Amino acid sequence: MNKFCIIILLFISVFAYSQTDGNDTTFFKFGKTKVIIIGSDTSANKKPDFRGHLVGFSLGLNMMNIKSSSDFNQLGQINEDVLELNEIRSWEVNFDFFQHSFNLYKNHFGIVTGLGLKFNNYRFKNYYRIINTTTSISAVEDTVNNFYKTKLTINKLRIPLIFEWQNKIGRKHRLIFVSAGVFGSYNIVSYMKYNYKRDGNKIKEKIYENYQLNPFQYGVIFKFAYGVFEIYAEYNFSEMFYPNMAVPVNQFSVGLVLLDF
Repeated sequence: MNKFCIIILLFISVFAYSQTDGNDTTFFKFGKTKVIIIGSDTSANKKPDFRGHLVGFSLGLNMMNIKSSSDFNQLGQINEDVLELNEIRSWEVNFDFFQHSFNLYKNHFGIVTGLGLKFNNYRFKNYYRIINTTTSISAVEDTVNNFYKTKLTINKLRIPLIFEWQNKIGRKHRLIFVSAGVFGSYNIVSYMKYNYKRDGNKIKEKIYENYQLNPFQYGVIFKFAYGVFEIYAEYNFSEMFYPNMAVPVNQFSVGLVLLDF
């Protein structure tokens, strides 16, 4: 079994155990490999524990709060023109694969924490090449090639800490919950993608660099759900780039939770 399959198997195993709360036995089979996760049922009459809502898939739009600065208005610097987003094409995908819940009050209010992956894509309106060195970044407008896509991708590992209130209301006992909290994240990988045409040929480039991005990020997260409808919003208080490397930028996003496990 290759390394990729082993990683996926571990994710599934952790996810399954986090969902069973240790009270079930779960079986997985991958070819000749069989995995058994054994839990224990301590009480058949035990009331259901508080279970938060973190694990799942969500899809959202990335945006930037760019603070105008006269220090970054010269040719070659990372200013507002370089970072202007095509927001409708700047998507993010979140995959939260592990969670643990702590009941605080009558199974209606508690704390949720866990682990997840965040894939941020920033599609830019203007066609600049971002050049990274060990100490700085700069931007050069490409007027030679026929560009049709420039995009910055940042993949992160994220740990949230969320307070959640939940209840079931109405005749159909639909679930409603409101949650708010903080998160910390770490940049795993980042790259620029350039798509352009040259002499009638389509060319795609991916350049992996850190681009003077602040690797550690922190911010706030908010969620609201009623029935199957669930939305979220996040705001990063930490700046996107290291100080004095680019115009000050704070990232934020809004979106829908597509699958809530």
